[in-house]
Amino acid sequence: MKYFLVITILCPSLILANDLSLMNVIAAPTYTYPAGSSEIEVFKPGSKEQIELFEMAANELGLPDAWAHSKGLQSILEKEGYTVGQPNYTYDNGSLARELGVDRLSSPRNGAHWPKVWESLIKGQIRAKSTACGLGQLINLNVDAFLQEYHQLGKSKDLAPYRRKYYGNPLMEACGMLWYIKGRYGTPTKAWKQYRTKFNGY
Repeated sequence: MKYFLVITILCPSLILANDLSLMNVIAAPTYTYPAGSSEIEVFKPGSKEQIELFEMAANELGLPDAWAHSKGLQSILEKEGYTVGQPNYTYDNGSLARELGVDRLSSPRNGAHWPKVWESLIKGQIRAKSTACGLGQLINLNVDAFLQEYHQLGKSKDLAPYRRKYYGNPLMEACGMLWYIKGRYGTPTKAWKQYRTKFNGY
């Protein structure tokens, strides 16, 4: 099994804006998935790439840079997932996996099929027991809540264009994870202390 580390965060298309309109200037990374390809983006907890990515996300959200270095954040990533766009393990037995005829859809060796998962989430479809996906494994309801607040959309029902720029985008998935931690726990340290104390996850 091969993993390819792709450092998209240094790509010119991911230059930060000076205001909160980041998604107006960032397009989701373009990936090429040949048949059977396992080309994926991995931000291993504690690595230079993980710290740089989450520092960018923290800066975008006005949060402390120190969060990117937090052992709490890195521990959650280690448990929940540090691979961009990776579907939850429940997709392995979900209807989409059966439709595609794929064994272990969540495995990196099946990365070529992940855009199919993202497309179903973009359309608001539930094709597995859990809709968790990507860095930190946010479920679709939390992703939508993040997008609504981030883009100041109010009760907008048409979130598909914003979801399309979220799934598979390292920076936005990192922003979503930090936003969720801040809203529910306050800090990554507190989030890790409460990990799996109330439910399976954080």
